[in-house]
Amino acid sequence: MRESNKCVICLKNFNNSIKDDSKTEEHVFPKSWYPESTPNDLEKWKVPSCRKCNNDYSLYEQNLLIRLGLGLFKKNEKCSGIIEKARRSIDPTYAKNERDRQKRLKCREEVIRDLSSSDKISSKGILPNFGADEKIKYKEYPILLIRADYLKKFAIKIVRGMTFLFDGFLIEDDYEINHFFIKDEEQKPFMEIIDKFGSTEHRGPGIVVGRAVVFDDHKSSFYRIDIWGKLKIFATVRRR
Repeated sequence: MRESNKCVICLKNFNNSIKDDSKTEEHVFPKSWYPESTPNDLEKWKVPSCRKCNNDYSLYEQNLLIRLGLGLFKKNEKCSGIIEKARRSIDPTYAKNERDRQKRLKCREEVIRDLSSSDKISSKGILPNFGADEKIKYKEYPILLIRADYLKKFAIKIVRGMTFLFDGFLIEDDYEINHFFIKDEEQKPFMEIIDKFGSTEHRGPGIVVGRAVVFDDHKSSFYRIDIWGKLKIFATVRRR
């Protein structure tokens, strides 16, 4: 892990005399998001972060893991164990103690609160690759809300972390990170950029990251992040 006197995520200077500002380590991809098929000896990338970011992102990422995991319906090596992990997270029978039981019950209540159904497939507001299979007809289609701000925070954290790991610098305020989600059939031109000008990192079968850096501005870059073969995030880093 590279060293830094600032949090890679929020850019605050570390101050170990203040609990929230003290230095710790944050996984670029949460450990719980790696499928069971991940090789045991695979290094799980970490970057310097403040304790507040570490704690905050644990909550964001657990919330997303549950909702995205419940939206997976095909088991394969790219997401092995993720569906079960999401289900266990809201099942109090798996609790280690009373505190853990209450936590799982709370997560379960939040999922139920944000769960609804429709008699038809919506054409709007569906995260690409997480919609219903149009070849299969149901009387009702379940709809589970996902927080857009959590997805945004997650995408930006990954880009900040990988930029620091690979290039050794922080993305300061003179640059901006934009992220977007597109359907598989619309990804070809973006994939061509990675194939022609960039490189691809495989973090086991479940996580693949492609990136290309602008040759005359090494802080500007383009990312494609593929998680479980389902959650596909595209992001750009560019000067404001």
